[in-house]
Amino acid sequence: MPHEIQGVDAEIVVMVAKDFPTGSHKVGPAYSCMIEKYVDGELDPDRHTLVFPSTGNYGIGGAWVGRRAGFDTVVILPQGMSKERFAWRKSIGAEVIATPGTESNV
Repeated sequence: MPHEIQGVDAEIVVMVAKDFPTGSHKVGPAYSCMIEKYVDGELDPDRHTLVFPSTGNYGIGGAWVGRRAGFDTVVILPQGMSKERFAWRKSIGAEVIATPGTESNV
């Protein structure tokens, strides 16, 4: 984003998620949590599993990013979430673990 628009002396990057394969903007946070450690060699797909606790999109983002980077990926979802949420995360390669609760009482 140009300095003239944002007004600070820092580089600012804007992501728009509508065209992401997952349809979820949470790919960005999941990616940013992983990439620094990955680039620094602190995360290794042969040794580490990524875990994403979520009630919604963060789990989709984590599953998408983790699997594409070659990691085994686990998404933790409350058992009261919809069957579709469980199925979608599994369909993109994540293991899904159900915990007690729903979206309102995680």
